Amino acid sequence: MTPRGPQLKSKGLRIFVLLCAGFVPVLVGAAFGHAAGRGPLKVGSPFPVFALSDLDGRPVELPGDAAGKIVIVHFWASWCPLCVGEMNAIQALREARGERELAAYSVAVNDKTEAARAYLRKTNAKYTVLLDPAGAAAGRCGVQSVPTTFICDRGGTIRFKILGEIDRAGLEKLLSTLLP
Repeated sequence: MTPRGPQLKSKGLRIFVLLCAGFVPVLVGAAFGHAAGRGPLKVGSPFPVFALSDLDGRPVELPGDAAGKIVIVHFWASWCPLCVGEMNAIQALREARGERELAAYSVAVNDKTEAARAYLRKTNAKYTVLLDPAGAAAGRCGVQSVPTTFICDRGGTIRFKILGEIDRAGLEKLLSTLLP
């Protein structure tokens, strides 16, 4: 007789395992603040309005505080090794493009101020970093993983959504369709 691996003998145990399997995605969604029934944002839809605080406690409203500019909104977390490179790429673009036309924000999801500051020491980011300690803004944006980056046009419409890491060349290519 060939072993088939572990089998669940009791019907109750099988039901428990199935319930757990269905509940795990709910827990993962809750970790990012997902509201029931709210899916990921789509390209072509308006970026949702929300207010967060920067690392010094100053309030910032997105996309309102960047009205008239191309806006990059980058969601990250202090445990994300890929986010360092992306933050450095965003900083390089800000330096190359200037602040008049391009606004950039990185949103620390489910992180405390101290963890975000410690992580930022690994980057050269000098643009605005916002705190989303409960993941509410990430939830409103349908963020399911980090890094996730949105690029919005001057009117606040999402033109690009990037799931996972993107480098400077990739960001530059996308921005070239929106900036001269």
